[in-house]
Amino acid sequence: MIKYGILSTASIVPRFVKGVRESGNGEVTAIASRGEAKAKQKAEELNIEKYYGSYEELYEDKDVDVIYIATINFLHYQNIKDALNAGKHVVCEKPMVLKKEEAIELFGLAKEKGLFLVEAQKEIFLPITNIVKDIVKNKEIGDVGLLDFSTSFPGDYNAWTLDLSKGGGVFFTNAVYCIEYLEYIFGKPISLYSGMRLKSKEFGGDKECILNFKIDNEALATSKISGYVKLLNKLFIYGSEGYIEMDNFYRADKMTIHYYDDRVVKEVSYPMSCEMTFEVKHFNECIEKGMIESDIMTKDMTIHSVEILEEIQNSWKC
Repeated sequence: MIKYGILSTASIVPRFVKGVRESGNGEVTAIASRGEAKAKQKAEELNIEKYYGSYEELYEDKDVDVIYIATINFLHYQNIKDALNAGKHVVCEKPMVLKKEEAIELFGLAKEKGLFLVEAQKEIFLPITNIVKDIVKNKEIGDVGLLDFSTSFPGDYNAWTLDLSKGGGVFFTNAVYCIEYLEYIFGKPISLYSGMRLKSKEFGGDKECILNFKIDNEALATSKISGYVKLLNKLFIYGSEGYIEMDNFYRADKMTIHYYDDRVVKEVSYPMSCEMTFEVKHFNECIEKGMIESDIMTKDMTIHSVEILEEIQNSWKC
């Protein structure tokens, strides 16, 4: 049984805890916050046995095998480094870090210490995502030429999400979803990328952005992300013989396949109670096998997505 310690009491934590408990070979033994009262409250809400008022106490807990990091984006680098130096395997929420050299350094440190390190990216482990991957590979809707992503969320659902100094902005918060989804379903890296944004005057981060991607000479993709206006939160994947439509691709449990000819519209569904269960199962299996990297959510995928984030961010002049 793989034993997890949770670093942070963020809004995503209950879902990850549920995923661990549904995984079949994982359990959550402790949770830490920067204050004991907050850690105790969350531990009681989630029925976690131990709680700590500092991250250091969690790192030192000998009963914890893996640290799951769900802190604010700009804290990830130091949190990961501290956990690895304490001898713990690490699962860190996306985006793992905000700079390419930080990702390279941390994967190097994990390798040096023989510890498992991975970026948590639930979407690529979803059954629906893997059905899409097979559809693209087998050309079930013909040659795929264009993907259209639309996602939005309230800009104030967490106080820091538009604060650039804390790694906020809808770009840093959300863009890895489409970047890593594209690279996973096509099985190759994005070759060209660019973007535009609307900047939050109050917090400095972007409140809205549009991103463009190219996969070799095979397909184009656009991603519209907003913390400013409400979008339909849909993904369309257009092929030469039909197209796929789905809601909330990053946690999808169903999709619709439309054909341009007389074939009947196909509905595909995979009901689930927690979208994080699938990734946790994989992480547990990797750790049990003594692996230090995931062969699905790969080191190279994380490093390349951070590189894309960094270069697009640096390209914005205003």
